[in-house]
Amino acid sequence: MEVSRERVGPQNDIGSDSAKFDVSVSYSEIESLIELALRAPSGDNCQPWRFTWNDNTLAIFYEQSLGQHALANNNHATWLSLGCLIEALIIGASGLKLRLSERYDFANWKSAPVAILKFQRQTMKTEALISEIQRRKTVRLPYVETELPADVIKLLRVEASTFTTCDFSLKSEKPIEILDYLTFCDEFMWKNRKVATDFLKWVRTDQKEIESHDDGMPWWTLGIQKAELVPIRIFRRYPKLIGLLWNLGFAKKMNQMTRTLALGQQALYCVAIKQTDAFHVMEAGRLAYRLWLTLSLEGYCVQPLSIPSMTGFDVEMGFPPPSTEESAIQRFKSGYQKLRKFFAFSNEQYPVWMFRTGKVLESTQQISTPRVNVHERLRVYTRDQ
Repeated sequence: MEVSRERVGPQNDIGSDSAKFDVSVSYSEIESLIELALRAPSGDNCQPWRFTWNDNTLAIFYEQSLGQHALANNNHATWLSLGCLIEALIIGASGLKLRLSERYDFANWKSAPVAILKFQRQTMKTEALISEIQRRKTVRLPYVETELPADVIKLLRVEASTFTTCDFSLKSEKPIEILDYLTFCDEFMWKNRKVATDFLKWVRTDQKEIESHDDGMPWWTLGIQKAELVPIRIFRRYPKLIGLLWNLGFAKKMNQMTRTLALGQQALYCVAIKQTDAFHVMEAGRLAYRLWLTLSLEGYCVQPLSIPSMTGFDVEMGFPPPSTEESAIQRFKSGYQKLRKFFAFSNEQYPVWMFRTGKVLESTQQISTPRVNVHERLRVYTRDQ
């Protein structure tokens, strides 16, 4: 599947002539853009992207060795992450008075760039969301249990209305009718050995690991206490013990944590699509990231709830995680329908990414996950080489 799109401003800016996208952009500008883009969320903070630049074209490649995961089925998680990356580039480019033209190739991503971008100089405003790209983070803590203010909800709806390929729904009520489904999804992550193993390899459990990696998730970003690292280390080294320790009390603790976080929020929101191809999944990622940055700008925390939505979507599309038992597949299917009903989506709308949001109960410093150095992922090829 190949898709092209040009982003052009009003006719009194520069116009819509596609030839004008072939302009020279300096290396330092591209460097700063990619530095911002690498701040975009990816599964387990794997950052599976590399880039090439040849004076006027930026090519984006997907590194399967980094992005491969039991939960990245049919690359749905990858395309959501790509949408976040593209939106970060769009927002960042506004600060350089640049507009993007994009061409996507979702069929040949193993041997060719998944996206090729060109740029156009244009008189435009710097987007306010640019300041939140560096500050955005996932906060896995209980939030204040008050309703989200009407002006914030209106702001989110206005942002969502600019994405004609996606649908948006926000609910302030307690998710009682989907609570069992949310609990099941967290259980599934631990009880499916392949899923748990792929997740645990990205968790950094001590300072040495944290300092030697520029990707993955330091343990404190997962909302766990230092004393709780013991089972994490055991599970990573001996994954066969997960089932045993699960029945010895780990299940009770995880279920309690899931319920506390699900009920401790100001709102849940979800992005859905009507067309389920790779391009529209990517567009859902763009919108989801933009809403995340908008909430950050307004002082709100966000946590993605990916397994109930993204993995539910995978199962609905016929791509369950490996080694998923039939009983679990049926739980996903019934839970996904409950999720659809909770957000008042029709049967023609497919939820793909769900989030909880709110303000934290008490002031606490939340450190962002690390990022790779831009020079490790960017290569330059000039046209005269």
